[in-house]
Amino acid sequence: MGSLAKMHLGHGARGAVREVHPLGWSWAAYPRPVLTGPFAVEFDESTRTLTVSGEVDEATAVALRDAIDAATATYQRSVVVDLSAVGFLPSVAVGVLAQAVQRATGAGHPIELRAEAGSIAQRVLEVCALPHRVG
Repeated sequence: MGSLAKMHLGHGARGAVREVHPLGWSWAAYPRPVLTGPFAVEFDESTRTLTVSGEVDEATAVALRDAIDAATATYQRSVVVDLSAVGFLPSVAVGVLAQAVQRATGAGHPIELRAEAGSIAQRVLEVCALPHRVG
């Protein structure tokens, strides 16, 4: 284990950090994902909104893809994917969303990604330059 790992006494990305990095900056200055509970999706047929909540990770990315496929009837209708209640959105989830947006747009039935201003999902979508609506 290197000296960097020895200095970090937290519990991974979501843990409390008690020490300072060897170069002097504090680990606490960097935002940690919000623990939001288990992954869940709910589709409202009347508004065509797929609401995603919890943590989208490697284990749940397939379920997200399947939920988008089902909500869009395999890209035959447009839907809104609301990510406002998502507390963890790693690259595997971004890949699922990017692929869904591309497929839906190609089929002529675009998907609208939506996230609340300042939410983790909104920040990730912004950094990854995925088109989305804030609100």
